[in-house]
Amino acid sequence: NAAAITTRLDGFVHGERIKFVEYNAENPSSVSDQEGLNRLLSELPAMSIFAQHYGLQQFSPMEGLLAALLATYREWKRTAGVPNIAILDWPNLPTANEFILLRDYFTAQGVPTIICSPDELEYAGEKLRCGEFDVDLVYKRIVIHEFLARYDETHPLVRAYANHDVCLVNPFRCKIMHKKASFELLTDDVHQSWFTSRQREAIARSIPWTRRMAERRTTYNGGRVDLVDFVRKNRARLVLKPNDDYGGHGVFFGPALDQHAWGNAIATALSADYVVQQAIDLRPEYFPVFNENGWKLQPMFVDTNPFLFSGNVCGVMVRLSCSGIVNVTSGGGETGFFVIDDADGSTA
Repeated sequence: NAAAITTRLDGFVHGERIKFVEYNAENPSSVSDQEGLNRLLSELPAMSIFAQHYGLQQFSPMEGLLAALLATYREWKRTAGVPNIAILDWPNLPTANEFILLRDYFTAQGVPTIICSPDELEYAGEKLRCGEFDVDLVYKRIVIHEFLARYDETHPLVRAYANHDVCLVNPFRCKIMHKKASFELLTDDVHQSWFTSRQREAIARSIPWTRRMAERRTTYNGGRVDLVDFVRKNRARLVLKPNDDYGGHGVFFGPALDQHAWGNAIATALSADYVVQQAIDLRPEYFPVFNENGWKLQPMFVDTNPFLFSGNVCGVMVRLSCSGIVNVTSGGGETGFFVIDDADGSTA
């Protein structure tokens, strides 16, 4: 099976240009959010009037997710059939409501599904179980490094997976693709021979320069540079971020810092596992914001993050933030996503 079946690319769109800054290969969150937000927006009178002039196409991320899970299971099992699915994560997380929506949707489509935590799993007689529920497929929403911080290879999930007694989505090897340093493999001049000319053009258009942060020499725009010295002198166009974390934790956005704070950020990055990346030219867009005093148009930064399920775009999470770190965990929000058909039938 593929190393990453359910993923999300996080990017920024400016006109016809798009830059992807991260690849979330550890079963990204917010799959159900887009459908719910679109449903709410569709009920607004203003949207009804807008829809009279433009066709509005929508994705169904939950449908695409389930289709990818079933296809992966059938490939793994090498037979047709409907699996029992366990959605696996820690209990009492803010994402609990999303799991309930996914469970209810999967069940309504005829796929038995439960929500469970790692401590509830048992493995015996070639069967992984959660209570009386036999588990055929684990939709793993738990983050791998957090799982490994608590358990070892004797955990029921690890043993069942190693013995090919459960289908795991995404499998543990997705972690390699999830690391932000994987973008260095795409953007380092040393590796350009790995790619076709068409692939190199696509990488140059859509992936920002990225390097693992360390005392080293590397390339930038075809020239050799001392990485730490280069990072120190180019604060205004760089961002430092943990190689393997989520939620905007530990991100240092160079353009928003003074030189002293940037120096401290470099020290942090060198003492931990970090990457440095070319900062995206963020351009705010205006959105209506409503509160008890009325409403106003407010400038906000927007990222556009397509869900990729088995390589197919099955929806887009759109986040809004007043800061350059566009992340819900860091105080941002989400909105809906529609593909607009112009009056002449073309897609915008």
